Amino acid sequence: MDFISIENFSNSTKIILTSIITEFLTNYQNNIEFEEQIQLESNTHLKTQLYIIFDNSNLFNESAELININNSKRKTYIQLIRKFFVENKQEKKKKGINLILRDTILKKKFSQFITSEYIISQYYNILYDDTRYNEKNLRFIKTEFPKTIQESFSKILIKLSNYNKIFESYNIKNIKNNLSIIKIFHELDDQDKKMYVNNQIDNIENEISKTLTHFSTEINNNIDNDFDITFLKPNDISILSNETANAEQIWRDLTKSDPSVKYDINPDIHFPQFVKLFDFLRKQTEIFQLDTKHINILIHNTEEYIKFLNEEKDILSNIQYYSYNKKQNEVKNLTNFLNYLNKIPESDKKLLNKIISINSLPINRLFDRINLNYNNGMISCQKLVNNIR
Repeated sequence: MDFISIENFSNSTKIILTSIITEFLTNYQNNIEFEEQIQLESNTHLKTQLYIIFDNSNLFNESAELININNSKRKTYIQLIRKFFVENKQEKKKKGINLILRDTILKKKFSQFITSEYIISQYYNILYDDTRYNEKNLRFIKTEFPKTIQESFSKILIKLSNYNKIFESYNIKNIKNNLSIIKIFHELDDQDKKMYVNNQIDNIENEISKTLTHFSTEINNNIDNDFDITFLKPNDISILSNETANAEQIWRDLTKSDPSVKYDINPDIHFPQFVKLFDFLRKQTEIFQLDTKHINILIHNTEEYIKFLNEEKDILSNIQYYSYNKKQNEVKNLTNFLNYLNKIPESDKKLLNKIISINSLPINRLFDRINLNYNNGMISCQKLVNNIR
């Protein structure tokens, strides 16, 4: 029989499906009828994932930190295999991975590492989605299992499809992003809230300094002493003329000194950096600006999230091979957060306003500098004209 398409499943739904497939195969791996095929299929996926781990420095470092290997000989093997991947020695890479698959302890430890909640949450795409883990296992189930089991699994996929529709309709990913930072702030005690705000301010100031320092350095490194100031000459300079000198003479007097001009030789590169900085500041302001409009948005998002969790529980708690282990107090925590949003303490608003205040500084400084340069330039020009007259 044909299974429904999982192509449009969100990452959240894909992760749930991966968990279901893993539990399904574990459930049947001791069944003599399917044991050999499941072992072969599992080894194929594990082999692919091991290649990815040893070829990816971040993943390998995570494995070295999280996998507890007491045997010094095995530790040496692991480091050697990584060395083969760094040096791209194909035959030795293959032998190294096969060694892990033959070693019962290493195989078990790496399997546990790959299926751990943390690794799945951080590296799902590279270890599972990019390797089409779900799709390949669904084909395996269709090929190796009888129709009665296929029909049972088909019902699971239909329920997951319903869950995915709910997940997408509530736009949960966006809701989580919108709530996450203020929710974190709300859960801190008073002292930690102050530290959190100070850290945010430091991050913003570092971002500002990095952009402005880079821009200033680039400009100061590009001084043109041979700048052709006649390029700036207006088409009509008659306004410069007076009773004692014509306009051309006054223009020559104004431009007789050797000009030195600072300019940006790469505006296509540096101007977008300013745009990126101001966009960053705008987003920071949107996150921490607790005006009535923003608070109402947060309240609505929290209410929607609570509704979603209740609907999620109804579906996922009734799916075979899936352990719905959401924290029972998650809805309670969100309800507490909702109460907080409805009556945010003024002290918290003042704290968060410090972050917003720092965001406006670079913009004010930029326009103050522009206005200052304009005013100074106009004053200098006026003095020159008056002296000539």
